[in-house]
Amino acid sequence: MDLILTAAAAAPAIVLMAYIYRKDGIEHEPIRLLFALFLGGCVSVVPVMVCELFADSLLLSMFGDSVTYIFMENFFGVALIEEGWKLIFLIAIAWKSKHFDYLFDGIVYAVFVSLGFALVENILYVTGEGSFGDGLALAGSRALLSVPLHCFCGVFMGFFFGQAKDAKINGDKSAYKHAKVMTITVPVAIHGFYDFCLSMDSELLIIVFFIFVVAIYVYAFKRVAASAKEDRAFRAAVPAESSVEAWPPQSMMNQYVAPAPQATASSTNWYCPNCGSSNSTSYCPNCGTPRPIMPH
Repeated sequence: MDLILTAAAAAPAIVLMAYIYRKDGIEHEPIRLLFALFLGGCVSVVPVMVCELFADSLLLSMFGDSVTYIFMENFFGVALIEEGWKLIFLIAIAWKSKHFDYLFDGIVYAVFVSLGFALVENILYVTGEGSFGDGLALAGSRALLSVPLHCFCGVFMGFFFGQAKDAKINGDKSAYKHAKVMTITVPVAIHGFYDFCLSMDSELLIIVFFIFVVAIYVYAFKRVAASAKEDRAFRAAVPAESSVEAWPPQSMMNQYVAPAPQATASSTNWYCPNCGSSNSTSYCPNCGTPRPIMPH
């Protein structure tokens, strides 16, 4: 029975990883790197559990059992810790990888880390239920809600992770700082609000929760499709032209004209002694210089 529950808990993460992997149409990432990212997400469960226990104790002592505590617990005691540790493993494994050379790679990497975490967390929850029926029911609900949430938080984290790498390569400090902030802020905001709605005993927030989930899921799928379609390699910005004029100056070069071949009396074309162009009329159409009088 535990084997069936484990398989049911692991299946949603595996399906979503396969979906994201197939969306990476230009070049698939090495399986070895993806496995390292997935394993990093699995391992991140350990520091997350330690940090969440400490944060919960601290926040409860500070705010008591209040709405403020619920807010702080969900946004900072859970969402920030979980997304933060995912990001730590993501940076450690992928940021300097030679394979991280396309924008969509960021989404692939972040999703694999996130789903590694989600898979282990899901197995712990599902197999920890009292009965097989309860565990299977929980596996079904989490397959529709919790596991996709981690996946789509990874999508947004990865999108900005790729933007940050691109800005870093281009030397765009402002875009780089913005992308770094958004890499952690957006996933924490989504994750925190998701948990907060479920933690409050409010019918209104339950309605808001389902509207929020549908909106985020639809937008995340569209973001994946658009990012896959717009995928490109990182490219360094073309350096601006130097303010120091090259030597010799272009103005000086314009003053020099190669000696024009001398026209003969029998020739129909002549070369302008001023600009060097070949002409057949009495005046040069480029600069207006009259045709030179040829000696007899």
